[in-house]
Formats: sequence, structure tokens, C-alpha cells
Amino acid sequence: MATALNYAVSGLIDWRIAAEFIGGGVVGGIGGMLLATRLATKRNLLNRIFAALIIVVAFYVLYKNSAAVLPL
Repeated sequence: MATALNYAVSGLIDWRIAAEFIGGGVVGGIGGMLLATRLATKRNLLNRIFAALIIVVAFYVLYKNSAAVLPL
């Protein structure tokens, strides 16, 4: 907090950009909250989709690093 106040008092903050970040965070937070309430009824489906995504990423990482994992 002290560093943030020091930057603000020193005039080192571009307030237009700061407002864009803050506004984006507020809009994203509200949008995420609304989306979470809609998707709450489909929790099991979302868990399965997330698990499948993790498995796909794991296989991709193994594929990309197969030369290091499997000696040829």
C-alpha cells in the first residue's frame, strides 16, 4: 500500500491505463459471477470437461518432450 501511494503521489501512474485495468476487472468479475450462477447447475459436466482438458494438455506436453522422455 505504501508503494502504491508513493507512486500515486509522485505522479508515476498513468490513470487512464489504471482505470482500464480496474474497469476490466470489475466487468470481468461481474461477468464471471453471472456465468458461474448459470453454470452451477452443470457442475458435473464442467468438472469432466476440465479433467479432459488437463489430460489433453498432459499428453501434449509428453508428446512435445518425447525426445527427452524416450531415449531413441
